[in-house]
Amino acid sequence: MLESRTSFAPTRRHFVLAAALAAVAGPAVAQQNDGTPITIVVGYAAGNAADVLARVVGARLSQELNASVVVENRPGANARIAIQALKNAPPDGKTMLFNTSSAMFLTPLIFKNLPYDVDKDFAPIANIGNNQIAMTVQAHAPYKNLKEFAAWLKQHPEKAQFGNEGVGSPGHLMGLQLGIAAGVPMTFVPYKVGGQMLSDQISGQITSATWALPSVYEQHKAGKLRIIGIAGPERSSIAPELPTFKEQGFDVEIISSYGAYFRAGTPKPLVDRMSAALVAAIKDPAVQKRLRELGVDPTGYGTAEFEKIIVDDRKRWRKMVDETHFSVE
Repeated sequence: MLESRTSFAPTRRHFVLAAALAAVAGPAVAQQNDGTPITIVVGYAAGNAADVLARVVGARLSQELNASVVVENRPGANARIAIQALKNAPPDGKTMLFNTSSAMFLTPLIFKNLPYDVDKDFAPIANIGNNQIAMTVQAHAPYKNLKEFAAWLKQHPEKAQFGNEGVGSPGHLMGLQLGIAAGVPMTFVPYKVGGQMLSDQISGQITSATWALPSVYEQHKAGKLRIIGIAGPERSSIAPELPTFKEQGFDVEIISSYGAYFRAGTPKPLVDRMSAALVAAIKDPAVQKRLRELGVDPTGYGTAEFEKIIVDDRKRWRKMVDETHFSVE
């Protein structure tokens, strides 16, 4: 079901770049420029970090390509619905997916019999940015860091719970890893959408929650929730005041990146053209500023570099699955 479609019309000032790219790439690009919009499929509801990122980058991308860009939300099943939508799309360079590395490459490690093969059905285009996974508690909770939280949980084991909106997501496995590291098993409370989880946490219905940092950083700064740690290997340049899990004494390390993907079989000239346009859009100072405001560390790596990042990400996801012994039949 289509939840949201937002289009961005091009301006004329980037027509020269689009024309130059078309001249180099030839007939395939001419077909891509047939006047129909380019669709960015996002596997999360409007307002989610991935959705906002797609709209920010999509607006700039329309200028780079001198073409209309539409953002289409296909939420549900930890982005598997959106991934399937890309598989069902023709490989004509008109539909691409903005997705997290975890949804693409962690999911196949824990879900069996998926209707797609990430190695055969999709083609990486560009790496967009990185985001940290954060753990939040109530703004006025008696604990202010992970050590205090773990000590409190040992005294109140019935409250050892955390919410997350994706079964098998990095936030889900991070909560399980934290419970192992803290010596207090954590109970997972699944949510379909982040809005309900946010409401329940503010009201005290759940003790803690795990989020992509961009999805909750504004609420943290506004004093609605408190972030007590992030799971990256080092502090975020976006939020340097937030300590990592490791520096607080907990051996939990996770980071997820955003990337763009085409359907496998998309002609290489279209992949190259889109990769160049995405990198240019992400390198734009205004786009970088907006992404950092959202809590995303912009990268802007082309296809070759992105493929190397995917290899490293998959090693991290495998380690996480092995440690938590998590799987879904």
